Amino acid sequence: QNPFTVWKDPLVRQDFDIPGYQIDATVADNAELHATARVSLKYRADHERVLSFTLDSNMRLDSVKDSKGNALPFFQARESKDRPFSYGEYVAVVLPAATHAGDSETIEFHYGGKRVIRKLGAGNFFCRSFGWYPSNGDSFAARSNFEMNFKSPKKYTLVATGSKTGETIDGNQVITTWKSDIPQAVAGFAFGEYKIVTEKVGNIELQIY
Repeated sequence: QNPFTVWKDPLVRQDFDIPGYQIDATVADNAELHATARVSLKYRADHERVLSFTLDSNMRLDSVKDSKGNALPFFQARESKDRPFSYGEYVAVVLPAATHAGDSETIEFHYGGKRVIRKLGAGNFFCRSFGWYPSNGDSFAARSNFEMNFKSPKKYTLVATGSKTGETIDGNQVITTWKSDIPQAVAGFAFGEYKIVTEKVGNIELQIY
């Protein structure tokens, strides 16, 4: 592609789009995260057998499955832990058959680990808005719909990207659901001992954490 016109479609070299995510995540006050991410794909290219995703190497994969429940081989970069350098932030997934442009598929990733959620101060935890779920490596140019369910300690308040659509209590944990109002470039979350303040602006009530 002409380098002077690449801005017209920054995703032109991508093998696939990600129309949506459905993520079930459990977070703990020891900064550990476990998640199942169901990633909806739409292929942009033919004849691909290996798909590359971006995922923080501290998030260690247990399994990758296709929409039929078949286990897919995968290769992941070595865990970086807290080293000042990285071995890479990639996951390569091997497909059972070559892709066809325009076809759709859903791939399920199951993973977990530490060092993606960071503790900030006393009782506050933050997760950056990329790296904790598999992406296509150029997510800031792309847009996806997000549906996320979080199970977190009841003593904390969790906030995430999008609108909160539900909350239930399960023992010492709280389950909250979040959905993007419009397709988003990324999604993130944080939790801690937040104080919720409700303010009314005109006819709209705003909750400030």
